[in-house]
Amino acid sequence: MAKEYPSYYLVTFVFHNQENCIDEQVSKLEESVRNSGFHLEYIHTGPVIRKEEVFAGYSIDERRKLLYKMLNFVNKCPISHMTVAIDRREAADKITLSGKLAKEINRAMSFHAKFFSGFDKVIVYYDNGQNELGAILNVVFSGSSSECVE
Repeated sequence: MAKEYPSYYLVTFVFHNQENCIDEQVSKLEESVRNSGFHLEYIHTGPVIRKEEVFAGYSIDERRKLLYKMLNFVNKCPISHMTVAIDRREAADKITLSGKLAKEINRAMSFHAKFFSGFDKVIVYYDNGQNELGAILNVVFSGSSSECVE
């Protein structure tokens, strides 16, 4: 039986001017997570929602509590974010999906080019979780004053 994929492929970008320190918010999130009985090295929303990996042993209420902690963290940090969404049903295969994703990310970054131009250097952090996405990010950001860090 073929693996069924969600209808949409989502990539979220988090923008953080490193002149605005978020150490206090990070420490408070880590402490809150630890004090709630979670023993986690990292938090990725997809696995939390789908009850995968290290989150498989947590109930829906526990995972919901964790998501609220993350939302609170995002709301208190001097950051902004943007999500690119691609409808998988409009892509017949991985190559088409990658092409659509690259175009949409490039369009979104071009839309925010004025914001990026205000910085001497833009650093892109990516956990290298998906090869196709890593390649797309390298191509999209290679033409600018960006530095890709994996």
